[in-house]
Amino acid sequence: MLFLHPHTISFLSIAAALSMSSICHAALNEKALRDLLRKDSQNIIALEKELAELTSDREAAKANRDNITQLRRQIAHHKSEQTQMHSACIKLLKKVTQSGNINTVDEQKRSLLMLVAGMGNDHATELVLAEKPDLHLADKNNRLAIDYEIPSGGQAISSHLKIEWDKAVADMQTERMEELLNCGANPNWQAIGRNEDGTTSQEAPIILALRANHQDAFFLLLNYGASVETRSQEGIKIAELVVRQGNAFALSALLAKDCKTNIQFSDGRPIFEHLLAPGAEECLLAWLDKAEDNAATASNLCLVVRRGTQQAVELAFTRNKNALHTEDSQGNLPLHEAARRGDVGIYNALLHLGADAQGINIRGETPLMHAALSGNADMLATILHAAPESLLKATDERGHSAIYYARLAKDPAAEQALRAAGLSPQPKD
Repeated sequence: MLFLHPHTISFLSIAAALSMSSICHAALNEKALRDLLRKDSQNIIALEKELAELTSDREAAKANRDNITQLRRQIAHHKSEQTQMHSACIKLLKKVTQSGNINTVDEQKRSLLMLVAGMGNDHATELVLAEKPDLHLADKNNRLAIDYEIPSGGQAISSHLKIEWDKAVADMQTERMEELLNCGANPNWQAIGRNEDGTTSQEAPIILALRANHQDAFFLLLNYGASVETRSQEGIKIAELVVRQGNAFALSALLAKDCKTNIQFSDGRPIFEHLLAPGAEECLLAWLDKAEDNAATASNLCLVVRRGTQQAVELAFTRNKNALHTEDSQGNLPLHEAARRGDVGIYNALLHLGADAQGINIRGETPLMHAALSGNADMLATILHAAPESLLKATDERGHSAIYYARLAKDPAAEQALRAAGLSPQPKD
C-alpha cells in the first residue's frame, strides 16, 4: 500500500533540487536573481505533477486521503509564501542597486540575504553572500539571516559561518569568534584540533580552548552556551580536564552553569577523590562552594581531613569554621579524623582554627582515643604533650579509656606512652 508522508514537499526538497544546478558568483543583479528564484516555481510545478501521478491510483489515493489533503494545503501555502518572497526580493534588490549598499533593508528591516535565505534557496543565498553582507543585521523582530534559513531548510549561511568559525577557532581569535557567535554561529560546532602526537581530530571548541589554556576563549564559549557536559573525543568530561589542570576559575564557571558535580573520571574514581590530590586545593574549594549542602558538608570536610592535604584542610575550614564542631555521617568530628590519620600538621592546623581537643563524637570517643588507635607515635605524643588531666581520665560511653584503644590496636608502645603520661586503665579496659 502506498504511503505518502505529509512532509514530502518542503523547502528541504526544493533546496535539494536546486543543489543540482550551479551558478557562478557573478555580480549581483536582478536577472541572475530572477533566474534563480524562477527555478523554485519550476520545482513546485514538478512536485505538483508528481503528486498528481501519485493520486491517479484511486485505491492508493483513498487510503492516503488525509495525507494528500494536508500535502495540498502545504503546497498552496508554500506557493503563496514563495510568490510574496519572490516579489519582496526583487523589490528590495532594486533598492540595493540604487543605494549600492547590500545591507539595504525593507520596511520590516529585512535584508536581501534574509529574504533569499527564507526561501531555502542556497544558490541565491550564496550569490548574495558573495557581496559580503552584514550577517549581524537584525530585522524588526531581532532575527538574523540565519534565523530565516533554518526553518526553510537552507544551509548556505550555516556553511559560510562554519567555514569562518573553523578558521577563528583554529587560531583562538576571540574577537572574531564573538563576532561569528553574534551572527548565529553555534558554540558547540566541532572544529579541527591538533593532538599532542601531531594528528588532527574534531573537537568541541571549548575543549580546544582548555587544551590551549586560552581562558578568554573558554569563558567566551561558556557564556554563549557551550555545553558544560561536553566530552573530548576520548570521552573525557570537561570537568575532568579542568580539575586536572587545577583551573579553579574554570571549574567555578562550569559549576555556575549547573555542570554535574557527582561525576566519575576516566579512571573510574569520583571527582572528589581527585580534588583531594596535591595541587587541586583551589578546585576543591570551588567544588565545595557549589556542591555542598547542609547534610553533606561535615562528611565531605571530614573526608578532606582524612585524605586531603594540609593546605586543603586549612583553606576548607577557614571558610567553614562551624564544621569544626559538626559530626559527619559516621558521628566523628574533624579532629577525630586528623588524630586517626596521624597527621600532626593537620591536627595542629585544626586546633589553631578552633577545634576542641577534648571534643567527643556520638560514641563519647576523644581524639586521644583515635590517636591511640592509629598507631602513630608522633600523633599520640603531640596530643599527650598538652593533654589536660580531664582528657587523660576521659572514657567513652562504654567506660573505655584511651588504653583500651591502644590495646585494640595491639600497640604496646602506645599503651606505655599513655601510662607514662599518667593515664590508668579503667575496669572495662
